[in-house]
Amino acid sequence: MASLGALILAAWTGSAPLVGARPIDDDDDGPARAQINRSPREPIIRCLHSRRRRCLAVPSYRGDPSIGHQFGLRGRYVLREAGAAVNRVQIDVATRLSTKLIQNHELQLRLRELWGHGEILQSRLAYIDDPIYPFFGVARGERLSSEELNDPKYKLHLRSMGLQVDLQPEIVRFDRVLANRHDPPATLHSIAGLRWAVDSIDAEPQSHVAVERPEDIGVRYRGSVIVGASWDRRDNEWAPTLGGQHDVTAEFARPWAGASTTFTRINASFRWFRWIGTPRLVLAQRLLYDHVLGDPPLYTLGEFGGLWPIDGLGGRYSARGFARQRIIGAHKMASSTELRLDLFGFHLGARHIGVGTKAFADVGKAAVPRQRWRKNLRHSIGGGIYVVWDRFFVVRLDVGASNEDVQWYVSSGHMF
Repeated sequence: MASLGALILAAWTGSAPLVGARPIDDDDDGPARAQINRSPREPIIRCLHSRRRRCLAVPSYRGDPSIGHQFGLRGRYVLREAGAAVNRVQIDVATRLSTKLIQNHELQLRLRELWGHGEILQSRLAYIDDPIYPFFGVARGERLSSEELNDPKYKLHLRSMGLQVDLQPEIVRFDRVLANRHDPPATLHSIAGLRWAVDSIDAEPQSHVAVERPEDIGVRYRGSVIVGASWDRRDNEWAPTLGGQHDVTAEFARPWAGASTTFTRINASFRWFRWIGTPRLVLAQRLLYDHVLGDPPLYTLGEFGGLWPIDGLGGRYSARGFARQRIIGAHKMASSTELRLDLFGFHLGARHIGVGTKAFADVGKAAVPRQRWRKNLRHSIGGGIYVVWDRFFVVRLDVGASNEDVQWYVSSGHMF
């Protein structure tokens, strides 16, 4: 969520490059030089005595018509093995406040090789205070005008605090999957985790949520366990150009886990990255599927689950060009295709800055049981630019157009 100005400031103030994220030379042989070098099998505590660590604190900015201009601070601590493209330790702290009074506060922790056997532990604590959280209806297919999209009756006040903890033991590791010198190594992990959150929703009596889903007004609890598997064959975590990342999870929300209602969610996500003729031109594709059975709360209807839950269809995470949370429901699917082109790169002090452009197409759908998937399928197209700092930090500007609206987004990280 850092702005370009903050990125440049961080580049100037840093005295040494991040170990393992060396600059990308223009005459180098593409991403083959940055393949994930799996770290030695040693417990993470031994690495803490080294100097291969990096701290970064920058102002942050996020732009989105539905949230306004969001400003804040973001801090990141990283410990990375020399020559590796994955972080052994990563800690992120962020706090943001928008011009529309939306607050986001978040703490994330990600650890690899805790005991030297390839395991991953990740945790996230988040708080949201959103006085204009949108609700346009469940699986609502008809086109809405700009006036309707901004109608106060489609807004509610959401406060949510949640915690998730996941452990991913390594099942098997492959140094090479295909007979290709550029092919990244691959790892298969199992997934076991816990989720717990409390949501508080306030709404006016004449609001749409009070009419369609009055049971969601008030305080609801979400408690669940999650199991699944994850396959990771990307050449880089933050700016991948080769390989893929796929995960399938099943989430079980039950009263004994602290949930107000009972539901089961099946989630699958698939991401592929391929060179098109040259390492500088990358075809990136993502397919998401989310299927919820039982009695899910409103917040669950409006998100894709999985390892890192994201907002549902509409907004900077999927279906760009549609209003935030425009398309929600118990059954959701989304497909995104991006063509990314690295234009040029340059050195700024000890840092390497890469600049690229992209074109994209998003397709999405939310349905209720017994509704045909082809009905009311949503499409959007667009393009944007992005800046990559040492293949470690990405800032992007996307502009998406749909049959309802044109939306722009400034955010950190590729969408996938």
